[in-house]
Amino acid sequence: GRSGANGEYVLGLYYFNSRNYSSAKLHCLEAIGEAGKNASPMVEEHAYSAHGDVELLLGDFNAYHESRRLEDSVRTKLRADQILINTQELETKYNVAKKEAEISNLNKARQIQELTLQRHTFYITVLTVAVAILMVVLWLLRTNNIRKEKLLISERELTEQQTQILEKEKTLLSTQALMEGQEAERSRLAKD
Repeated sequence: GRSGANGEYVLGLYYFNSRNYSSAKLHCLEAIGEAGKNASPMVEEHAYSAHGDVELLLGDFNAYHESRRLEDSVRTKLRADQILINTQELETKYNVAKKEAEISNLNKARQIQELTLQRHTFYITVLTVAVAILMVVLWLLRTNNIRKEKLLISERELTEQQTQILEKEKTLLSTQALMEGQEAERSRLAKD
């Protein structure tokens, strides 16, 4: 796999530094093949670079330019892949931040709804207590008015009874005075 391609590349460098360019070329080409099969673009890029250096020292300028072109192609692909990875990471971060903002907004909206509900509940409770107090006050006032009316009726009846008693006493006194007058008249007549 990747370690095979990397091992071939290291062997290629070893033979290059040992000035055994034909062995270095074979190992670099083997590293390029392995890296291409196992999707190891970084090893592939370095192997093309080393292969180009070997071809230059061997005097094959066309092979040197071809290796440099392929190296640039792999490097461009690596950069494009890295840009894609970076873009995906940024997009993921943006989406996460966007979701967090949405969650935050939903939490704020829920808190506002809860506070509004609490406020409405408070107002309803205060209104209910006020209505209950008003009903108790109205009931007490009505009961008080009924008592006053009964008291006035009782006072009126008492006044009427007292009036009747006074009239009876007046009639009684007048009758008594008349009787005393008749008695006094009779006594005077009897004396005469």
